[in-house]
Amino acid sequence: MKLLRFRVQNFRSVEDSDWIEVDDVMALIGTNESGKTNILLPLWKLNPAKEGEIDHTSDYPRKNYNTFRNQKPQPTFITAIFDVGDDLAQRLSELTGMPAEQMHEVSIARLF
Repeated sequence: MKLLRFRVQNFRSVEDSDWIEVDDVMALIGTNESGKTNILLPLWKLNPAKEGEIDHTSDYPRKNYNTFRNQKPQPTFITAIFDVGDDLAQRLSELTGMPAEQMHEVSIARLF
């Protein structure tokens, strides 16, 4: 599975990163406190190995804290598009009944 692009929305200081295309080599360049970590941290929180729970007081954007904390359903903060490859696309096709050609790109998102 290969990450193709991702989008961060309403996470800490990032309102909307728009779609960020990912290639074999990628660099985020910016001054200190410009938001580089706030772009990458949601990718880790998409499926963290451990200790990746959402901390509402630090992960919600400050200006929307009161709105987000009671919102149902919680808003999405990360969406990622993956190329799953031929083998997994075939398996997903078998599980869903959809054609394997339509299963190569899969979108995964996480709510707060």
